[in-house]
Amino acid sequence: MEDDGFNRVDVDAFNGNLGLFLKSIPVLLKHLDDLLSHPAKSAVCVPFVEFDISFKYGRVRKSLPIGCILREWKKGRLVEACPHCGGPLYVYRSFARFLEGGWQQWSGTCPFCETETHGNDPDRVTRYRNEMARALENWKRDSSLN
Repeated sequence: MEDDGFNRVDVDAFNGNLGLFLKSIPVLLKHLDDLLSHPAKSAVCVPFVEFDISFKYGRVRKSLPIGCILREWKKGRLVEACPHCGGPLYVYRSFARFLEGGWQQWSGTCPFCETETHGNDPDRVTRYRNEMARALENWKRDSSLN
């Protein structure tokens, strides 16, 4: 069996290193089922795979476990066509900061053209944030059943 680096990928190393995470997405997707079947590895949270909303009276910021976002991508959720090459664009972040002038943004990456895409359409920001929140709740529910 060819060594493709999967065993050397340490999800804890992604902590604070967005570039490393983005470059590792093809390997993570290739070994998606193996990673999802490993509870300890799939439960690790990556700090920039998140949804975040802040407003006058508080802030909600939730990082998703790597297995949670991978499971959504496997189901075709939080995936859209890359505007640069037409390949899959994997959405990994959505946030809104209403105290900072209403700044909103979502982020996604395409492993084929190695391009990161950002958008600030409020409807998409809200949709992605809601999808991530729902995915996290489902992840917690499914994890508690085991």
